[in-house]
Amino acid sequence: VLEINLAEMDLGDGDICAVAQELHEVLVNRLLDADLQAKVAMAVKLNNNRCGANGMAAICSVLTSICHLDMFGDNSPYVRSFWLHRNELDDCAASALALFLKRQVAVGADAQCVVREVHLSHNIVTNTGAAALIEAARESGIYPLQRGNGRVPLWLRLHDTRVRFELLAPHLLSVCCSLSDQRCKAHGCVCRAAVHLPKAGGGQLYRPAR
Repeated sequence: VLEINLAEMDLGDGDICAVAQELHEVLVNRLLDADLQAKVAMAVKLNNNRCGANGMAAICSVLTSICHLDMFGDNSPYVRSFWLHRNELDDCAASALALFLKRQVAVGADAQCVVREVHLSHNIVTNTGAAALIEAARESGIYPLQRGNGRVPLWLRLHDTRVRFELLAPHLLSVCCSLSDQRCKAHGCVCRAAVHLPKAGGGQLYRPAR
């Protein structure tokens, strides 16, 4: 896994936008030096900063470009996880992430090479941003991922934000919030949900329609 580690650096929105301008070239060089023989998963770690909507949009734009470069052929990199907790991310930032989820390519051999985890706790996202992320995951047709005989939802942490989960009902048909069933875990869901929302609404308020 290739880590893009900018965590705990007290970076503001402007700082992250400046980093994003250089990130494309840095990542391309690192990937070329690696002489890729297979797809490379990337973990984006921006947690514990002061990133806002502009910084998130800039990072997502760079990552989308990297993931779609023709020069890597069948071995193009992909983002496996976003670690974004404890920032200043709002609904506009969530919309940028939702767009990134929709633009993923997941066909054939690439079906498993997509975002698995998005950690957004301790931000200022509201129901608007939460709904955008849930709908993006559902509409992408990617989730839940097929894994053997099981299904793997997108692991989406939105606790300790401004989301009022009890008002998200119209968007929860594709969501599982109950991890009390031992068969529902981060990497599997017996409900075949598109999204897991751990710690939402007390942990077991909602389940998707079967």
